[in-house]
Amino acid sequence: MGGGKRARAACGGYVCFEDEAGFTRRPPRGRTWGRRGITPVVTVSGRRSGRLSVAGLIAMRPGSRTRLCHRLRTHPAAKGARRSMGEQDFIALLDGVHQLVKAPIVLVWDRLNTHVSRRMQGFVAEREWLTVFLLRAYSLDSVGAPIRTWRENYPYEHKIRRTEYERTKRILQIELLKLQRWVKETGARLVVICEGRDAAGKGGTIQRFTERLNPRGARIIALPRPTERETGQWYFQRYVAHLPAAGEIVFFDRSWYNRAGVEQVMGFCTQEQYELFLRQCPAFEAMLVEDGILLVKFWFWVSRTEQRTRFAIRHVDPVRQWKLSPTDLASLDLWDAYTTAKIEMFRATDTDQAPWTVVKSNDKRRGRLEAMRSLLSRIDYDRKDETAVGRPDTLIIGAADTLLEPGEEPTDLSPTPLAGPPDGPGMHPHP
Repeated sequence: MGGGKRARAACGGYVCFEDEAGFTRRPPRGRTWGRRGITPVVTVSGRRSGRLSVAGLIAMRPGSRTRLCHRLRTHPAAKGARRSMGEQDFIALLDGVHQLVKAPIVLVWDRLNTHVSRRMQGFVAEREWLTVFLLRAYSLDSVGAPIRTWRENYPYEHKIRRTEYERTKRILQIELLKLQRWVKETGARLVVICEGRDAAGKGGTIQRFTERLNPRGARIIALPRPTERETGQWYFQRYVAHLPAAGEIVFFDRSWYNRAGVEQVMGFCTQEQYELFLRQCPAFEAMLVEDGILLVKFWFWVSRTEQRTRFAIRHVDPVRQWKLSPTDLASLDLWDAYTTAKIEMFRATDTDQAPWTVVKSNDKRRGRLEAMRSLLSRIDYDRKDETAVGRPDTLIIGAADTLLEPGEEPTDLSPTPLAGPPDGPGMHPHP
């Protein structure tokens, strides 16, 4: 914006904040931007066949009454009709506010595509009384620097671009289909365990693993808390029932390692049960491998600040709130306890037959791709395209003692060099 507009805006102007909601069908009564009685309430009544959006703007100036204005827009239900507020709607709202306050306006705005479009820039340039301040793409800390929690202890400066991610994901998913065909034709049995801290990206990675696979040969196991009957069984018994038959792939979204993690930290098991698990688990997994099951164990790593960011997103996003449990919230203050539990788990269960593979997943998309690549690189399946699979990025995925969290030492963890296809996914390279 020109200096003249900024100067005029600073002299007696209103600072405005705008946000929009919608679109929704048959909006309930009492939509508001604040607690009832503190700010005006936008009420909507009647049955509508279309959709409705609402944009609200708060105008503030020292010594003046705060104003709240809103604009409603109904969108036709017809297929292909516009279903959101457009540039003309926002400008009409701003023009109305300007007529009301009769003073310059400084609008503080986020970077919604409609807010930064060329058409909107043209509208703004035509209005001498309007100055737009666009918020930076990231939240700011106390000194104005962008907060990018995913960068904590992460080897890359930038996240992978969506176009590159989608292209690479499709290539790797084609290879996963080849792997599934090989599993079915040979009668192989593949188990992929996905473990990690809360909000580390386990479920999202499994979803990308399986979204193109034939569901008749690939299953996802995410068990609820054990029933009263299951608590009286051998601990591994309820997991044995879900192991793959010949020609099947099974993904465990959390597994028997619950006992070494959340159950130990939260006190859901006794110390004797915990120690028994650490003794029995290597033998249990050795039996699976000796029986011919291909066992792959991924640990998804997320930094402490990035975990908090993801929890905050889950708290405010209605479609993700189901992911946030009381146990998740309690884990925020138990970070060090979970770190200790993870180290003890790796020491006891990182074996030649079933080594752990750590995935740095602060950048979820990059982590998903590397997990796919890691699995594919370990198995010699028919018509495998080595060029398409590529080599796993050792900065993102690797042995437990090579990808450490802050404060950990390599001596804390047993060495877990990853094997190539000749040895299979559950074996170390021969010395």
